[in-house]
Amino acid sequence: MKQLDDVSTEHVYPGAFTNGFRGVAQVFVFASTFYVGVEAVAVAATETKNPSVAVPLAIRQVIWRILFVYMGVAFFFGLTCPANADGLINGESRALKSPMTIAIQNAGWEGGVHLINAFIFITVVSAANSSIYIGSRTILFMAKEGGAPRFLGWTNSRGVPVYAIILTNLFGVLSMMNVSTGGGKAYSYIINLSGVSTFLVWAGISLTHIRFRQAWKAQGRSPNELPFRSALHPWNAYFGLFANVFLAFVQGWATLSPFDAGMFVDAYILLPLFAVIFFVYKFWKKTRWWRSHEVDLNSGMRKDLDAKDETIEPVGQKSFLERIWTSF
Repeated sequence: MKQLDDVSTEHVYPGAFTNGFRGVAQVFVFASTFYVGVEAVAVAATETKNPSVAVPLAIRQVIWRILFVYMGVAFFFGLTCPANADGLINGESRALKSPMTIAIQNAGWEGGVHLINAFIFITVVSAANSSIYIGSRTILFMAKEGGAPRFLGWTNSRGVPVYAIILTNLFGVLSMMNVSTGGGKAYSYIINLSGVSTFLVWAGISLTHIRFRQAWKAQGRSPNELPFRSALHPWNAYFGLFANVFLAFVQGWATLSPFDAGMFVDAYILLPLFAVIFFVYKFWKKTRWWRSHEVDLNSGMRKDLDAKDETIEPVGQKSFLERIWTSF
């Protein structure tokens, strides 16, 4: 093990919650950026062969991965990587170190850095591929619904939205900020924009889920007709809605004292921009808020290509704990 006797205990072990509430508010932006993408299950459902089978299975796998991979790894990083480690928080550096790299170096395994670099490279490629898929499909459906230029909805003979993919890839040019501003600042700018947009997206997903279940009930349909039912509904959906709205407002807390105009704008610019886009679209398209009994629950509904005449077991035949367990 690497000896750290020559380094002060205060420097190596700053303790938990070193920045108080400011640090907690700021770290949620990073957490949301790293967790974003789990909602890709809903996007992928539009292209799966048997969505009623594949989507519930994918959701359960995602939940377990979040608990054991994301949260588990983050927990052990917190034990092994000091919050004030060199290269972790230096915003002026051209390249920042990964907490995994610092943890392995502290353990005395210098060669493990190359293994971590390989893991990070594979993860980044996978995340970029997933983001391009989600972004291009989102733009595709927006174009078909009139929310984006019509040419972005064009697909080739194989169903690939070429123009939407090209537009999505162009956002990768933002990474060139690294050349002029440095890795630390460029990373911070992108993280803030990505984190806030994630809060807005997840809040929208929670609100959509609430409205969908209200419409489902208002139109006389039973939850037993759904191939997948969210555990603890509706409390989890309300929690997701209010938690994400709350985090969207407090994530820029660290920019208020001392006040940093540039970081403040970066942290909060998406909130008024989102409101402007929403209300301008409502005004331009002359849309309105649909009542529960008016919501169209049939258009776009997909059935399994290999559907069988099977009935879904009524929820009432399972205990509460059984419903929670099977939802995972």
